[in-house]
Amino acid sequence: MTQTAASEDASDIRAAKRAIARDEETLSETELDALLSAKSALAFWRKKRGLTQAELARRAAIAQGFLSEIEGGRKKGDVTVRQRIAAALEVSLIDLVPDLPVGNRKTGSKIAASKRRR
Repeated sequence: MTQTAASEDASDIRAAKRAIARDEETLSETELDALLSAKSALAFWRKKRGLTQAELARRAAIAQGFLSEIEGGRKKGDVTVRQRIAAALEVSLIDLVPDLPVGNRKTGSKIAASKRRR
């Protein structure tokens, strides 16, 4: 193993330990593959939570058709709508915004979800 690879591994281990200490939800390798291959992050998290579009729309107080358009990338939905969806899914808003460059993301960002799932 090269020194760079070892350094990256050590960095990943430190990041994982910080996430665990903050009681953040983690994804398995299979789940990560599913997230990366999903039509959208929203679709992945909705399915991971075992919710139908109708149920998630009800929880987020939006129309199911509008949720479908957001999930399919045909509509964006403003930040307040995205926040309600994120809260209903018990994820951070940042988890639903994959286009934000990683360098601009703040770690530990959470919205008003009572407790993140494990």
